[in-house]
Amino acid sequence: MSDPFARIAIEGDTGRGLVRPELAVQLTAGHFPGDPFLPGAYLVELMAALAERVAAPARVRSIVRCAFARRVRPDAEIVVTARAAGVLVETRLEAGGEPAAHATLRLA
Repeated sequence: MSDPFARIAIEGDTGRGLVRPELAVQLTAGHFPGDPFLPGAYLVELMAALAERVAAPARVRSIVRCAFARRVRPDAEIVVTARAAGVLVETRLEAGGEPAAHATLRLA
């Protein structure tokens, strides 16, 4: 995946990224025709991408836990936040201003 974010702000151990709208549309290609939404694997990938930027040069090694609260439509504004704390990064993904997913990721 190329850079998924249109804008990123990182301050200390916390980051916030706005997902490029055209990428969200691309990620639904071939998935759920007539009722498009982003697959959960892509949502995790977006959260991991921001986590790695916040915790650079560390890389995500594993998913400790992950939950999905609602479907993410490609036309919604998608915002990812991440906060690093030691070897863990807490991430959240919102779509259209509503919580959609969260994950705890372990760094290598």
